[in-house]
Amino acid sequence: MDKMNNEISVAFTLTDFDCDPEEITARVGITPTKTWIMGDFINKKKTMKYEYNGWKVHSKLDKDADLESHIISVLAQLKPGWESLVKISQSYYTEISCAIYLYSDNQLPAIHFNKEIVQQIIELNAEIDIDLYNFIED
Repeated sequence: MDKMNNEISVAFTLTDFDCDPEEITARVGITPTKTWIMGDFINKKKTMKYEYNGWKVHSKLDKDADLESHIISVLAQLKPGWESLVKISQSYYTEISCAIYLYSDNQLPAIHFNKEIVQQIIELNAEIDIDLYNFIED
């Protein structure tokens, strides 16, 4: 059986705000990929609920693109509302969430952030979270 390719997913997430997520959307002028309100169910099984409001923008790239390209994709989507988003981000929790799913050890992904990416993440007052999921079989 052929090994699957590694997959990467990246998103910008804004949470812990008191207003409706639609107000965030109106203020920044960007349509998010996903929003939720405290108390909404996290999964289809309806076993867990969100403990906070949230607003998220996912990368639009294919999952086989490299990590840096995914981050650039997310930051580019945020550019139209950058000034407003930078102001909002100073008051709430912001994060660049990265998930790397490893299926093949033949092509382990590089984890690299150029200076421009780092500067933009700082402007957004964001933390970086990288989760690695190892599905490589011995």
